[in-house]
Amino acid sequence: MSGHSNQKINHYVQPTLNKNKNLLFRFVVLSKFFTFVASLQLDQINEKSAVTRCYGFCVCSLLIAIQCYTTRVDIHSTHPTTIVMGTDTINTVNNSATIKVKRQEAPLQFSTLTDSTLKTYSVNSRLSSAYWGNIFFAYGLGYIFDNFTSKRFTYPRELYINPLSPDTKIRTIGNYNHKGELYFNVSVPEVNFLQQYSYFAGRRNNTGFMGLSLGMDYYYHPSMFVNFTASSALTFDLPFPVAIDYFGPRETANTNYISLSNNHSFNFLTVGYGLSFSENYWRYFNDFGFGGYQQPYYSIYKHNYALGFVFPLYVKLGRHFQTGVIYRPTFFRPYEHIPFVYEHLISIDLIWKFKLTK
Repeated sequence: MSGHSNQKINHYVQPTLNKNKNLLFRFVVLSKFFTFVASLQLDQINEKSAVTRCYGFCVCSLLIAIQCYTTRVDIHSTHPTTIVMGTDTINTVNNSATIKVKRQEAPLQFSTLTDSTLKTYSVNSRLSSAYWGNIFFAYGLGYIFDNFTSKRFTYPRELYINPLSPDTKIRTIGNYNHKGELYFNVSVPEVNFLQQYSYFAGRRNNTGFMGLSLGMDYYYHPSMFVNFTASSALTFDLPFPVAIDYFGPRETANTNYISLSNNHSFNFLTVGYGLSFSENYWRYFNDFGFGGYQQPYYSIYKHNYALGFVFPLYVKLGRHFQTGVIYRPTFFRPYEHIPFVYEHLISIDLIWKFKLTK
């Protein structure tokens, strides 16, 4: 069957609804069985541990059971080409094509056809994340059942190829964007190193966790984009939100800033440079508690605005997820008695990017 105008290839027809119902029924039966086995072991092991591991196994079995027999693979080409799989063909749109292939142990094979070349590619299968989840639950007992289904296999979600090159090299991580694309970003500056200067307290260094950033990317070139970000970075004592009781003196620091940067993408690496405007806070507390109550007061309070630069560096780890480092130095504080002072923020950032345009 030939369909050059299609955008997807259904290379394998998914199982019928009745078959999926049978798989779900098997999962329910297995769940009840292993719950019963756990109940028999409660006199020998901790009750909570037994039930937890039992249901952990059930969760992994469910993940395997509900997975489709097919998986999606996106192929990105450096040049317009036609993808050939068996008797199915598809033309790339914006040098990209999406195919659905059967989950199996055998390598995924497809060909590319251009005006001058015909090349064949092969991609090895790998075990899915649901299959590896058996390591953490039920002492790996889930492997006994999962080894009998081909759904434990999958293929890389993204494939990057050059159909005009002499080799058949395939990359699974890379950058492939188009002019005019728009992305919405959500990030967590999880670890923050904040240095500030106060006329009364001198230079202060604070390290902590947590924050939130929202931003937008606009690609004006396939490998270059403009980013606008609004961010708030904290120096909380723990890497997750939780209530903490403090006694005695302590420091807190945080910063809010907006930045505009120009960024360059090199395969899986993104490097940027730009301008920033920040609002910085630094506080010193000295708490005295009596009768179950505390009376806090600010012994030192610092607040300023600052102008400077921003230098983001990210590594692409998945389709949407990236991690990297943001260096934000500032040099000019327009409303301070000493306006020219160096301060900085260094953040280890976790970012998720979601495409808004097709």
